[in-house]
Amino acid sequence: MEINPEELKIYMDTIFDEDKYNSTKGLFNWKLITKEQTQIIEYKYAEDLLNLFANCENSKTNKKKFVEYLKFKLEEADEEYINYINQNYNTIYWPYSEAGLASYTLIKLGLTSEFIDSLNKRRKNSSLIFCLFKDLLNEKQINFNIQELYYLLNILLKLDTHYNHESVKKKVLKTINSRNYLLIQDKIKGINLEINRDKQKVIEIIKYLDFDEKYNFFLMDIDKFLNSENPLVNSGMIGNLRAFMEGILGDIAKKIATNNKEEIPRYNHGKEELGWMGRVRQYLKINLDLSEKDHKLIDAYIDILHEEGGHSFISNKDYFRLSRNIGIEIVLLILSKFNQKYPKI
Repeated sequence: MEINPEELKIYMDTIFDEDKYNSTKGLFNWKLITKEQTQIIEYKYAEDLLNLFANCENSKTNKKKFVEYLKFKLEEADEEYINYINQNYNTIYWPYSEAGLASYTLIKLGLTSEFIDSLNKRRKNSSLIFCLFKDLLNEKQINFNIQELYYLLNILLKLDTHYNHESVKKKVLKTINSRNYLLIQDKIKGINLEINRDKQKVIEIIKYLDFDEKYNFFLMDIDKFLNSENPLVNSGMIGNLRAFMEGILGDIAKKIATNNKEEIPRYNHGKEELGWMGRVRQYLKINLDLSEKDHKLIDAYIDILHEEGGHSFISNKDYFRLSRNIGIEIVLLILSKFNQKYPKI
């Protein structure tokens, strides 16, 4: 169906008006329902808008105007209150705002950055948005990533609500923070699981290829420290990490040289002769067919472990943990390539 820009505005105005005219006291125009044991929001007028947007797929102009219309409603729409007396004879102020329908539609279109940007510009009361989020956060589907939830939390914190809905606001803010905390936990666990799997691979390859067991003891000592409550990284721990990296790379290079029946060659960098570790890194690059990117990463990493400025950087426990993780991945790369090219020398 071909829609011109003027028709598009008429269609959108009509859908928003229908949403407004059907807003009744004590009921929102959306419903949180359970479908196949999963809670989802059913919002007829948002579905109408989503279907309308699908008809704009072939027109960049219409898609742009559609999104601009929603962003304008979110930023500028006033909030109205319907007063009614409940069964306990208390006066209830029921909110309505076109910003609610605009918000939900932008989110369901996946335009979360556009939604967050417009919400940040909103300066009107926003009780309805909090009521919508209370139900939206019950959906199993996660509409926002960690960074977006963080920004969203800080924006919503600044938005005003009717005093009757302060408790809803508090609940939404708490739920968003809890949701983000769980996402962060899952991500951290995923990273740790991967690193621990790779560490175990390193330990197994070191044993299989008959390298000195001291390298596995280095790894275990570092892990014991990282799991301790000591917040300071001492020079001994940094020395252990450096000894682990230099030792294992040097021993791999020596095994290759033994197999090739040669000494590890001397190399120059410009007019200067490379030191021992420089020679080892260059020899590994040539014999294990390391890419230039891999070689530069290893060079930069070893340099950080040696330099005075690098010590101040990794003396922070979080940075030391990160350095240990990078070291494990580098060693796994080198050991894997070595094992493929020189199996059980």
